[in-house]
Amino acid sequence: MKKLFIGMIAVLVVSALMISCNSEPGSPSDGRLVSVKVNNPNYSKAMYASSVPTTDIEDLYWYYTAEKDDNSMFITGQQRDKKLIEQFRDDSGKNKGLWLADLGLFSTGSWRFSFYGYYPVNDAPPNLEEAAPAYQCINLFVTITEDTSITVTLEGGAGLENAYVKFGEMYWSYEGAGRQAGTELTLTIHADEYDNVLASGTAEIDENGAVVFSGISDEPVLSPGLHMLLFEVKSETGEEVGRSYVYVYASNGSVINISGDIENLDQQGSAYVGDTIIEYKTVAYTITSTKDNKEIEVEFALSPDLTSRETEVEFPRGSVHKTTDSEGITTTSTLIFTVLKNTKYPDAVAAFRLELVKTKTDRNGNIISVESSNEFAQLVEIETYIPNGLANVTVKDKEGNEISNIVYKRSSGELEFKTYTLTEFYIFAE
Repeated sequence: MKKLFIGMIAVLVVSALMISCNSEPGSPSDGRLVSVKVNNPNYSKAMYASSVPTTDIEDLYWYYTAEKDDNSMFITGQQRDKKLIEQFRDDSGKNKGLWLADLGLFSTGSWRFSFYGYYPVNDAPPNLEEAAPAYQCINLFVTITEDTSITVTLEGGAGLENAYVKFGEMYWSYEGAGRQAGTELTLTIHADEYDNVLASGTAEIDENGAVVFSGISDEPVLSPGLHMLLFEVKSETGEEVGRSYVYVYASNGSVINISGDIENLDQQGSAYVGDTIIEYKTVAYTITSTKDNKEIEVEFALSPDLTSRETEVEFPRGSVHKTTDSEGITTTSTLIFTVLKNTKYPDAVAAFRLELVKTKTDRNGNIISVESSNEFAQLVEIETYIPNGLANVTVKDKEGNEISNIVYKRSSGELEFKTYTLTEFYIFAE
């Protein structure tokens, strides 16, 4: 008969699931112990998450079963029911754990062992009828020919504690926020779905424009598997000023520690001077008609060729007129005509801008609002003058879109076209 003891225990495997202790290979179990360090550079360069076990297997009460597997007559050491391990190969006087456990004498031959670790109840072994193992190794096949040390690879059991998240210090900074020292920011941490809030916290911006979120007491539980956590920072006005994403893998029996910097959302771009526009002359016409059943025609004693030849703008019926509603609010429309000189299209032979502004006033003439209203459901007709004797005349709007169906009279320089939108117009010709 040979002495059998546990000589080595495989506990942690970094960034991988532990293999089963079954004799035949199988797919990994969701409950197996892992230690994972995750930092996805595609989403966050500054957040750090790591997973560590929450349970020391030496703090568990361990039981085993042992069954002879070769039909031999000699079965010394056989234990079909779970037996508490109480003997160890050292003199420390411990009564829990699995390291160097002494299982006693066994007949030589083929054996099938299983091991089960349970959390203590009131610092004593649990009632096995009411408890489930935190860790286990089932059907570990061992051949005993001499004194034998067993290497046990463990997997999570049904009684293993849930994984949870513990938040360390998290930082947000933006140098421009130093002017707003004392302003409170709110951190909200979501998991997988936006409305699934794990935890939240608040902190004030300091004179350097930095915030430290610390002391978040919530330690939320996560189901086993991969999760995407969103860290969102908002100002007192509700503006989102910071956002970071972190992927974590939750495994029962582990705590995921997260800390680091949350990226600010200050999007920046270079500013430079591009096009310049000179407004040569601006004139305005206020539409005073209160009738909406007739066409409104506006005349300006000016045209883009800077002569006194007139420019006319004709609005379709009902599209523009002066109105007063039942509450005494009056809306007045003003058409503004501006002759332009520009560098945006330096090869243009003429340029001008048309803008319709609507002003609302109360009964006492106080201004309520002023806004542009340059889009129309029907075509607005424009007639103006440019230099005569030109060829291949085209008209483009501010965005460079060409206006179709223009009419140009070469002998007089008269130009006519229609548009749904009042904007800047540029005339090109040969």
